[in-house]
Amino acid sequence: MMLPNMVRVCLALMVVSLLVHSSSQERPLVVVTSTVLGSIVEDLAGDQVEVQVILNPALCPAHQDLKPSDVELVSRAELLLYHGFEPFVDRLVEAAGNKTVAVKVGGPWNTFEALKGKYRNISEILTEYLGLDVSGRLEDCLQAIDRAENEILSSIGELEPSRINVIVMAWQADFVESLGFNVVATYPPPERMSAGYISNLVSVGTEKNVQMVIDNLQSGVDVGREVANRIGAVHVILTNFPETSPGVENVTMMLKYNAET
Repeated sequence: MMLPNMVRVCLALMVVSLLVHSSSQERPLVVVTSTVLGSIVEDLAGDQVEVQVILNPALCPAHQDLKPSDVELVSRAELLLYHGFEPFVDRLVEAAGNKTVAVKVGGPWNTFEALKGKYRNISEILTEYLGLDVSGRLEDCLQAIDRAENEILSSIGELEPSRINVIVMAWQADFVESLGFNVVATYPPPERMSAGYISNLVSVGTEKNVQMVIDNLQSGVDVGREVANRIGAVHVILTNFPETSPGVENVTMMLKYNAET
């Protein structure tokens, strides 16, 4: 009597194992270049797809090299999402065998309106290419962004940001302006700046009584620190990608983190 029962138990366990394995295997692999794109896909369809990110969020995308494992990863993917500023996408897709559908998701993401546009765009892509209905989660995400915006603007408003002159790294200018700060100058990545350019930033900062110099983590922070020190301003470092600090898991959290910084 024991043997049939044991057989039935074993068979049941095998069936469950096969179903779980089959379910995990059926989830399409979506490879993304950045944690910006990855976090949005996770928010919209994390239980329906497997998401893998290529780039380190703490480093500038233009300064990162591909690894052989990236090629293998993309060769297995059903979908590759990229921003358009990555210099390696064409080479990556070609090396992976040109079988993966690569979709560009261009444009900024570090203002609340731009971020909502990103969520809508990626929602449409997931529906078009993978047949996923993520409309419910999309609405939840858009509402979360609106709540974060209202909370941040209410808090920042108490500081009267329009009275505060700032110098900002170009990649953070849209976000800082959306908070209401008075941006008197911006600057490009350090490799594009000469000593004369930096001296001009110092002159502007002194003349305009700049109180903050706001850097972008991924672009390097030495120039911003130097300018801030020379004009006696506070040096602030913001991030353009989530997952660079504990608890900053998506772009909405990133915007809140940057505002609190």
